[in-house]
Amino acid sequence: ALQVALEELAERYHLPGLSAAIVHERKLVWSTGLGHADLEGDVWAAPETRYRLASVSKPFAAVLALQLVEEQKLALDAPMRDFWIPSWFAPDPVRYREQPITVRHVLEHTSEGTPGQRHAYNGNVYSDLTWVLEGVTRTAYPRLLEQRIFARAGMERSVPGHTQAGALELAELAVPYRWDGEGYVRTGWQMMDPDPRMDLTHFEPTYPMPPEALARRKELLGDGFMHLNAVSAAGEATSTVLDLARFDIALDEGKLLSQASRELMWTPRVVDGKPLPYALGWFVEEFAGRKV
Repeated sequence: ALQVALEELAERYHLPGLSAAIVHERKLVWSTGLGHADLEGDVWAAPETRYRLASVSKPFAAVLALQLVEEQKLALDAPMRDFWIPSWFAPDPVRYREQPITVRHVLEHTSEGTPGQRHAYNGNVYSDLTWVLEGVTRTAYPRLLEQRIFARAGMERSVPGHTQAGALELAELAVPYRWDGEGYVRTGWQMMDPDPRMDLTHFEPTYPMPPEALARRKELLGDGFMHLNAVSAAGEATSTVLDLARFDIALDEGKLLSQASRELMWTPRVVDGKPLPYALGWFVEEFAGRKV
């Protein structure tokens, strides 16, 4: 029944392909691929197919932030004005100097308007957490993902952005398409802060980091500097449903965060007696009497 429902959704929303998996009691119990990962190459989608995760990457940044809170290296209520935030993609960071916006506000998308009073989902603002996490750890964000999330959870087919070990990684990555009303049209991947030494044939558009920001980041990271190559706190890690299942299991087993930190991460702010739809990096809701 689930597979039939997924097939109907794929047809309704013009998805060329998708992959799905179910975890039950900390074990992978079902997985499948539907449709194509590459239409021109006639490559079918599979559980092992890698996708750009877009905003499904946000929970990774939330876990990293809570890890640093556990290590007493970061406070959720630390003012964003305390961190270097470049003027790039997100709204002008001058607002952090003018308003009492905290790391917690950015994690829960309540930094716009009166901080903490209204949920307004904004991926560009959330991307500012990239600079917070790099500033605290003095480690490039892609390496934080590799070392603190992927390695600990056993996510061997997950890649931060499009590079692994410094090399462009596109193998077995689902090809992007858009629906033009009559058929699928192949498109390119967007690439934020690409390494200029890479072949960017498949990437359109690209967004180089402004020179001043690039110089500041190189100064901060030293010999550990590396370009983001699309990834940020807000999106564009690449992974598989099987690795996302491993992420889920690792969370439940306490390999990434303590139970107290998980509960904090999954508890939305209450405003005027009503919980907001988003906690810290995760959408949270009640469904059939259960917390989802």
